[in-house]
Amino acid sequence: MLEDNSMQASELTYPHIQKPAGTPARLVSHPRIRVAQIVMDYLAYG
Repeated sequence: MLEDNSMQASELTYPHIQKPAGTPARLVSHPRIRVAQIVMDYLAYG
């Protein structure tokens, strides 16, 4: 007996982050700051 184990993609939403299609995720309150910049700073400086 085979079962269909297909996974359904779910999208998380965060009220302080916007992610328009085809563009990097950005903060709503500071649109010039990309989320990737925050992550890089955190990884580099802790």
